[in-house]
Amino acid sequence: MKKSFSCLIVVIIFSVVSAIYAYPLMPDQMVTHWDFSGQPDGYMWKGFALLLMPVLSLGLYFLITKLVKSHLAKQAEPPLEPVVINSLDNLMVLLLCILLYIHILTIVWNSGIYIQIAAWIVPAISILFFYLGTIMENSKPNPFIGIRTPWILKNEAVWRKTHYLAGILFKTIAIFMLTGITMGGYAGFMIAIPVTVVILFLVGYSYYEYKKL
Repeated sequence: MKKSFSCLIVVIIFSVVSAIYAYPLMPDQMVTHWDFSGQPDGYMWKGFALLLMPVLSLGLYFLITKLVKSHLAKQAEPPLEPVVINSLDNLMVLLLCILLYIHILTIVWNSGIYIQIAAWIVPAISILFFYLGTIMENSKPNPFIGIRTPWILKNEAVWRKTHYLAGILFKTIAIFMLTGITMGGYAGFMIAIPVTVVILFLVGYSYYEYKKL
């Protein structure tokens, strides 16, 4: 997890420096959450709000690292192959960058530049799902990345078929999500609806393939 650790250091430094710079410019109660239409619906004292993303970044990194080390130490099944660790490392880098991006958007919005926050988040989520699709297309059973219903885990053939299709669908909806950039307050729905539909379809498809076998 060397790449993600290096990225974590950069993200923490940038987050803390930007938080120190932005602190006197922020309102006492900062908006930290928006609904699907982009309307503020969550507030937090600015001291906590500005430290939220650095803390989340640290927590996410150490949680994933601990889980990986624990799995390797137990020599559990399925084995954790180097390609899975590398994919997880890359995914961590992407998630850390997205958290930093949201941190910057939060500061921008609370500084009085009222952007359509949902539309600005869409590209980041689109990139995340495209990369997830890339990982899934040729993935093997593993404990960290993938769709993990009981019947998928019982049969490697079902895993392969489901995740190959998942890779194609995830990359397709990632491109489709980008239309949300032009949809203002409705951008959040361009993420939630296709993701929900695809996940439900994959669960049903995997069960159908399992029952066939």
